[in-house]
Amino acid sequence: MKSTGFCAGRYRLDVTEELVAFVERTFVASLPLAERAAARAEMSSELASSELELSADGTLISRARGAEALRVRLSAASIARGTLTFEKAPGVEVRLECVSPREIVAIHPGKPPLKFTRA
Repeated sequence: MKSTGFCAGRYRLDVTEELVAFVERTFVASLPLAERAAARAEMSSELASSELELSADGTLISRARGAEALRVRLSAASIARGTLTFEKAPGVEVRLECVSPREIVAIHPGKPPLKFTRA
């Protein structure tokens, strides 16, 4: 992927068929049948509202349904470089790649790539 440097702004998650299938396999399929429809609706709402926000001061915020899930301060060098890695949780690294001024891809171990498009 071509790195161009991150641009401040809000980026919305592109909900792909691959992502929906991953959520179904990982979170919904193991639930009792009676709980699956509600779980699908909840996951659909969360995915539809997921966004990244990069502020001019280098703060990256991840949120869904308006609730902040992660806030991390990024170095100016990593923002300019267009590729960065940070620890989302202990032992869980996420790599972000700025593919274009309008597109960021998040690479999480064991998940499909998550594409975010500038809002």
